[in-house]
Amino acid sequence: MLNANLNFNINIADDIHLSSRTAMHLYATFGKIAEEHGFKIYIVGGFVRDLLIYKIHNRHKTCDLLEKPVDIDICVEGDAIIFAGILKQELYKFENNIYICNIKKHERFKTVSMVFSIVHENIINIDFASARREFYAKSGVLPSVKFSDLEHDLIRRDFSINALAFNLGPDNFFKIIDYYNGVKDILNKKIRVLHDLSFIDDPTRIFRAVRFEKRLGFRIEENTKKLLIDALSKGVMDNISGKRISNELNLIFHESRPEVYFLRLEKLGALKSIDEDLKFTSCNKRNFEKIRNFYQSNKEKISTIKINETKIKNANATKINIELLYLMELLIRLKDEKIVSILERLNFGENIKKLFLSIKAEIKSIKKIVRNINKIGINNISDININKIDINNKNNINININKIDINNKENINLSINTADTNNTGAKNIGNKYIGNANIMMNITAESSANFKSRLYSVLKPFNLYSIIFFIMRYNNNSGSDINRIDKYLKIYLFEIINVKSDVSGEDLKKLGFKEGPEIGKILNMLKLLKIDGAIKSRKEEIEYIKTEYNIKHD
Repeated sequence: MLNANLNFNINIADDIHLSSRTAMHLYATFGKIAEEHGFKIYIVGGFVRDLLIYKIHNRHKTCDLLEKPVDIDICVEGDAIIFAGILKQELYKFENNIYICNIKKHERFKTVSMVFSIVHENIINIDFASARREFYAKSGVLPSVKFSDLEHDLIRRDFSINALAFNLGPDNFFKIIDYYNGVKDILNKKIRVLHDLSFIDDPTRIFRAVRFEKRLGFRIEENTKKLLIDALSKGVMDNISGKRISNELNLIFHESRPEVYFLRLEKLGALKSIDEDLKFTSCNKRNFEKIRNFYQSNKEKISTIKINETKIKNANATKINIELLYLMELLIRLKDEKIVSILERLNFGENIKKLFLSIKAEIKSIKKIVRNINKIGINNISDININKIDINNKNNINININKIDINNKENINLSINTADTNNTGAKNIGNKYIGNANIMMNITAESSANFKSRLYSVLKPFNLYSIIFFIMRYNNNSGSDINRIDKYLKIYLFEIINVKSDVSGEDLKKLGFKEGPEIGKILNMLKLLKIDGAIKSRKEEIEYIKTEYNIKHD
């Protein structure tokens, strides 16, 4: 641990990498314009914290402010909207290689978001906010605010390490302003609140304390820890909306090792304050690691997977949402009614609830495949009934996911359609491609010519999230049979599902086919042939159709 009494004398402005000089010049220009028009402005927030942490622990290195995309928060003593207007009018007098790309005003909160483009360098996103004080009427509610000065603006921050500022005035450019010993806490690697009611006022700070502690390698200071636990004992989590809690959980899911954060939340008692049955066990930790490792190892392949294979017109396919997989791991051990209860507490809509219950049910069905493999061997499986499992125990239901967005839970389009038991490639082509909705398949050796199309027919009824969750959760489990079915699922996921026929329904109409079920059967047949590599191009598909249906060649 570094000595808190260490003489802290870092000239930030002189230690900036040459590639960032244009950005520094821009901030200096802001300061000049502000002074000319009677404003005082300061850089605040995470940028200040992270830059100081870097410089404290890398004293002999220069820092490149533009090494990554930069987001800056600037506090304005006065009306930030008025200052932004002045900036727009005056900037061109000082800078000829910096352009304002976008401006967005928020009148209610007196804030302005501006995007600046530096020629030959980076885009800088800057939020200008009026310095303000906050007043909490009761625990957990959003505060009322009024204009104030920098000192009062900083004390409303969550922790001392986030209550630091850089002065942008010409006479004190980039001088560190530290009213609340934030630099000392950075030196001692402590997370400390600024007043005793901090967690009472805003209980989401409990999640942020853990996030900063684990991300930065700091430690929650002892008195802060006592205040946190005391706030939880008073039931403060009940005072905030489910949406705010789920947003905080989502931020943790985005961290590099979310299991570390959830272990800490579990130890502090934060999870059970959301719901008494919500826990994070050593088993959850292992499965979080499996989900993360599998996702990172296959990130490029996973990015190509489109979650929507529906027949809905104009439906947009979306990418896999790993946050939902983490959340599913948290809930899968619970009873259905408890899963629904927790999802409702977290403000998730009906579609997510149906999705989670569907995944839980389908995981059981996938496990049945594994049990059959264990029982009779991989090369002799027959009569495996892979019916779609519906949460209400109805037969032949296809649940298709259009869009999963953890931050917009009500806008998920979940289409539930009765399965067509007569149209999944029932046409027999030389006894080679056979299938129906009540799939009774015999998966033979991988060397079989139609192995992949058989695998596709078996797994097609399942929700892609169920397959992905099964692979991630049970990946690297012991047992050759588990590994084999795991291998099959990966073949399906990474090699099969994105195979598309180059011939469309419109093409078939041009060849003389009438609109109706037959077109669907032909397209499905072409896909099966293409999956197995029997045909490889659009030309071969058309030639096959002409030959199979005795269509005269042009």
